[in-house]
Amino acid sequence: MAELRAALTALETLEAHYEALQQHVDALSNTTSSLERIETLQTTLAALEHAVEGEVDVTMEKFRARSTMVDPVTNEPRFGPKTLAKVLDMLLRYDALKENVGSGEVLRTARKSIEAFHKEQQAHAQRLEQQQRQAEQAERKRQQEQAERQQREDEARREAARRAQELEQARIAELARLAQQKRIEREQQRLAEEARARDEQERLNQQNASVQVGVEGLQDAISTLETNLGDPKTFRSVLQKLHVLIGNVCAAPEKTEYRHIPKDNAHFHQDIGQYQGGHECLLTMGFKELEPEPTKRVFIMEEPDLSEDLDRWSAWFDGLKDMKELLEQRLL
Repeated sequence: MAELRAALTALETLEAHYEALQQHVDALSNTTSSLERIETLQTTLAALEHAVEGEVDVTMEKFRARSTMVDPVTNEPRFGPKTLAKVLDMLLRYDALKENVGSGEVLRTARKSIEAFHKEQQAHAQRLEQQQRQAEQAERKRQQEQAERQQREDEARREAARRAQELEQARIAELARLAQQKRIEREQQRLAEEARARDEQERLNQQNASVQVGVEGLQDAISTLETNLGDPKTFRSVLQKLHVLIGNVCAAPEKTEYRHIPKDNAHFHQDIGQYQGGHECLLTMGFKELEPEPTKRVFIMEEPDLSEDLDRWSAWFDGLKDMKELLEQRLL
């Protein structure tokens, strides 16, 4: 009959669900629970519980009631022997399945697995939440430490910059002080040098003014030179150099190089300047000792301006010739 076949099909489906449930439970005991396995287990368990408490259970109870009914006319069982055997076998199978579903070890294990999984999921979620909180706390701490470290570094840089600025300002101030001191020293040196130069020039002017220029003065200077030397040969050599010197001026009075003799000139010093009385001879010949630069002395003979005063120039030139003749006479 169709109703019995439908009931058997439903029972076979339930048995398949139960077998699948048992397989899932066995698999859970051997492997780590996963969300997919737990969801499958929950679905299978829910289907079994719904079936044994719902329409399938109603159908089975109907067949259970009919299995004991008899025909009121024939007083024979409602089902034939074969059908009744199938019905009773179906009911036995269903009762066994229902008992397993209600109190069987497999279902208890399944429920425990589901409960344990949910607890583990909850614990895992709590651990994740705690880890997240710890990570956030660690990140906040890291950011705070980084901010504090950055603040310290910024303060250190500012302090270093401030210190460097102070050092630079101190260096500039010291340089300014040294420069000012140097300027003061240079100014003092300049003033001292000017005073020395004035004093020296005044002395030279007095010296130049005190000398008797001309033949008589030269004659006295030559006598002093001769007395100081005491060596006729050296004396004659000096006179010769003086004669050459004044002879050059007489030959070319316009040439300034003949009338300009550095006091520290090596040749002049060797020939004339080293001997006492040599400088005096130059002065009496009309040379003047000057100091155009600090510590630099020169003997200069000034030529009168021919275009302005011919008489003065002529007197000057005649005086040179007279002194030249005096030297020539002493060399005879």
